[in-house]
Amino acid sequence: MSRTFFAGLAISVALMGCSHDDPINQPNPPIADRPRMAIVDRTNGGDDTFRWLPPIVATSDYEGTNDGAAAPIVEICVQGVSECTVFATSGTNLPTPTAVAGKKEGGAYFTTSWNTRLYSLDPSKVYRILVRVGAKSDGFADVDVVSTRADLATVQPGFAGVALGDELEINFRIVRGVTRTWQGGATDKGKDTTPGSTTEWANAANWSPEGIPFRLDTAIIAAVANQPVLAANTAVGRVKVNDAATLAIGAFNLTVNAGATTINTGQITATSGLLLLSGAGTIAGSLPHFVVTGSYALAGNVLAPATARVDGGRLNTAGWLLRVTP
Repeated sequence: MSRTFFAGLAISVALMGCSHDDPINQPNPPIADRPRMAIVDRTNGGDDTFRWLPPIVATSDYEGTNDGAAAPIVEICVQGVSECTVFATSGTNLPTPTAVAGKKEGGAYFTTSWNTRLYSLDPSKVYRILVRVGAKSDGFADVDVVSTRADLATVQPGFAGVALGDELEINFRIVRGVTRTWQGGATDKGKDTTPGSTTEWANAANWSPEGIPFRLDTAIIAAVANQPVLAANTAVGRVKVNDAATLAIGAFNLTVNAGATTINTGQITATSGLLLLSGAGTIAGSLPHFVVTGSYALAGNVLAPATARVDGGRLNTAGWLLRVTP
């Protein structure tokens, strides 16, 4: 059976001129709170490294590198009034998640399954799938267990459903940051190549290992013939520009979540674009106009325009010099 979930709904009736001990005109008793269904991952307020895949959610997200070395634990619990009681755990009475290669253009991911025939389930209750790595909880998804396959059409939009007796695939990704080094010089595949693709940051073939740097990755800019140029706002974990290399962000913003460093004559250049320092990390070297919204410290002397600023964040010089230019 399908269910509609309400939180904090109470109906009361107040009649003028009725005494409080009138048995007929007393307020109606409140409707009991029901558990609120939810799906939590990177896109829904959860851990930045975790995301569900279909059929738990409707869309696939294969950004970043799946951490095949992780050892995730999957648990299934039934929600009660005050807690969710675990009755299935991977490696015990649920298959252990395995990392598998992606299909077609998709990346690798973890998969396991929940065979509902093996458990005594109640369609009037809410069930939750949880994923953790060690003691760290990565995300969870509430599942509507329905009596028949026909009832799947009435599952609350945006949530997973499974019919009694069926098996539900549990697919998810746990991503990690990797280091990618700029090589440059790669042209687009196919007959209609883009002239600027040899310097385009977003051309996966310009990086080693191949792939566009993800927001958790470290991007190293080497001094090669074709230096990288941004063509859109971009986010990355950390960027390091080697001696004699240049990263041109132009009119676009480059957001880093762990830091930015230039070595010797290496530089990050900009016209109206900004280097946005979010998260927490360190900076050093010659930098363009930057805005600190996270928690940062100098890891070397920094040369920056006088327009660089701290906006809601923190910048600790840590004993190094911060020099500004007009």
